[in-house]
Amino acid sequence: MLNDRLVHVLESRDLLSKVQCGFRKDHSTLHHLVRLETFIKKAFARIKQVLAGFFDLEKAYDTTWRKRIYTEPALHLDGQPILVKGIQGNENVGKLAKAALNNASYLGKLIFWSGLKPKVNAYIHTVWQENWYTEGANKLHEVLPDLGEDLHKRGEGAGSKRETVMCRLRVGHTWLTQSYLYKNEEQSFCYACDSLNTVRQF
Repeated sequence: MLNDRLVHVLESRDLLSKVQCGFRKDHSTLHHLVRLETFIKKAFARIKQVLAGFFDLEKAYDTTWRKRIYTEPALHLDGQPILVKGIQGNENVGKLAKAALNNASYLGKLIFWSGLKPKVNAYIHTVWQENWYTEGANKLHEVLPDLGEDLHKRGEGAGSKRETVMCRLRVGHTWLTQSYLYKNEEQSFCYACDSLNTVRQF
């Protein structure tokens, strides 16, 4: 039943590699053995080596969290909930929710990509934010000190033109303060404040 469910979801969404034989109809271990034999013959002919890894997952699947295996790949494989119909045992998924995780499981709590991706993204964001806080003299840092903040919300969703203007104001790019570059003149000076004219000063 598990194999039928995985085959249906993975093949219908074209998520399997062309060289994969597991969880595919009309494919078996024999296909892997033939491919391995081919690799060995080619390497032997070229006087090279072949490195192969073999894993026995039978006991791992026998001792893992069955409820997660039955529901997670079918319902959350790409992060979007779907309903798999016409597969034997689909109606029994609710009963499997009470299945307990065996502490001696080789796979532990099996986490599929849909559950792992948000955690990886959160970790990367945290590391990036810590490095971003050190960029004190960066103009872009002044515009967006917190990486999680949405620029569209800062511009109140008024469109890209307003957003562009607001970003230029935050960075300090205005005609009043930057036109000297186009005119090939000296930067304007405020004699009352005894400093250069900048957006921050205004």
